[in-house]
Amino acid sequence: YSAIHSIQSMKEDEFLMMIGRFLRLMEKHPIYTNDILVALLERYAVSSLRETVHERLKGISLEQWGNPQYDSSAGWQNVKPNTKKMVIQWFVRADLEAFFNVFSDTADTDRFDYWMKFIDKTSFSQIFLGPKAIESRRPEHKKFREANKGRLKNLTGSTASNNAFLLKINNIYVVEFSDTGNACYGYMKLPYEANKKLIPLHQLKNKQTSVFLNNGRGAGLSHSGNWQPRFDQRLASLGIFPN
Repeated sequence: YSAIHSIQSMKEDEFLMMIGRFLRLMEKHPIYTNDILVALLERYAVSSLRETVHERLKGISLEQWGNPQYDSSAGWQNVKPNTKKMVIQWFVRADLEAFFNVFSDTADTDRFDYWMKFIDKTSFSQIFLGPKAIESRRPEHKKFREANKGRLKNLTGSTASNNAFLLKINNIYVVEFSDTGNACYGYMKLPYEANKKLIPLHQLKNKQTSVFLNNGRGAGLSHSGNWQPRFDQRLASLGIFPN
């Protein structure tokens, strides 16, 4: 038990080398799982690698305490709010990378780079997979689905290849789609029922409640032409600015 308490005082190089040993100790002595996980996450949060996702810590913490993006996951009260924020950003980054790189054969790096500018202001992310991504046997797809059990939702009522993601940036929920021809939508509240697994397309593309406007009416923001300044302007009008 004294070894667990020594984690906080370790020099960074020593700590990073010891993470694997403490994770093995956790497997051998499950009674110390909570204490070890807290100590490792707290120390990692003040290291220079804070923004680098540690996949094993991320996976174990999800397994032990649930999704940090949900207030109902009480286990996250074990760590400081800033440490919890670090792990939330790990999930956001992983979701964006999966959406643009893993599940898209034509990754749109411009959109990935754009939304990464808001990662510090993002407290929640959600991936919606269409039939093609859900049924895919590609190893990288299976790996992501397995690592995110319980976090993913199914997109219905769209094309088989279409996927979507949602980010909560400050107090605005932003929804993007993978198929070309789909605009980006923004909402003041979650546009679907959080406890539902199957989410129909029309709930994520609702012009009636969208806060992105066209001639004063609800609409989606198009990615045509030089779209980034238009997105910047609309988000700024809602009090959202990139880092």
